[in-house]
Amino acid sequence: MPLISIIIPNYNGAEHLETSLRSINQQTFSDYEIIVVDNGSSDNSLSLINTQHQGVIVYRFNENRGFAAAVNHGIKNSKGRYIALLNNDIELDSQWLAKLAEAIECDNELGSVACKMLNYYERTIIDAAGDVLTKAGNTIGRGSGEKDTGQYDVTEYVFGACAGAGLYRREVFEKVGLYDEDYFAWFEDADHSFRSQMTGYKCLYVPSALCYHKRGATAKKCLNYPSGYMHGIICIILLLTSRQKCFGTIVSLSLQAAYGIGLQLSFRVTEKHYSGHSTEYS
Repeated sequence: MPLISIIIPNYNGAEHLETSLRSINQQTFSDYEIIVVDNGSSDNSLSLINTQHQGVIVYRFNENRGFAAAVNHGIKNSKGRYIALLNNDIELDSQWLAKLAEAIECDNELGSVACKMLNYYERTIIDAAGDVLTKAGNTIGRGSGEKDTGQYDVTEYVFGACAGAGLYRREVFEKVGLYDEDYFAWFEDADHSFRSQMTGYKCLYVPSALCYHKRGATAKKCLNYPSGYMHGIICIILLLTSRQKCFGTIVSLSLQAAYGIGLQLSFRVTEKHYSGHSTEYS
């Protein structure tokens, strides 16, 4: 039985999977299994895995059921004591698994461990240094967009781990539950972090565990909406269709809906003002 099950949800991600899977195979830690859950891809994702990565376990949906459903299916069919969740557009440092496994094995109060995520293309720029809960009630990737000067090089507790690159204790999913599939994609990890914290599980940020994230590589294949509008619209939809979500998640979604739409409207006004066009919305 492997110590860690690595679960990768995939949708038309062949161009990214090779880099991700190769970086896994280069890990100094070797006690793992790899599970790819494919959301009905129409590209050559599956043929790539079958021909070049035969050791990977593959589950395939006939349609795109979303990130949360894919991850849940992988968790339910995994064997590891710990669950590593990984986006298909991530490249791992060779010690990523070893550093996270060492941290979570040393503290039974930890439900998850977060890593330092850097921009894939500009590797001195932070993508996220653990997820934090702001005073406004938003959950955000700490330090996103900042230049990495060592300001987040302290091992410390954070609110949660980004589900795009985090390690979790299996018992957390058994006690807290799996990801809420109402979210499809986005915010499912924030909701799970709320539930984990309320159950008493902690999340430790481990800055020595590094990965490099393309961010949005799969989402761009699915969406054509401006990011701010989409952020707000998704939050509103989740609020309207919420079923017994925890109070913290509902508050966070409400604030993020207003923030996302407001941010995009502000951007559109500024963009049109400086391009010499009318400030009326199209």
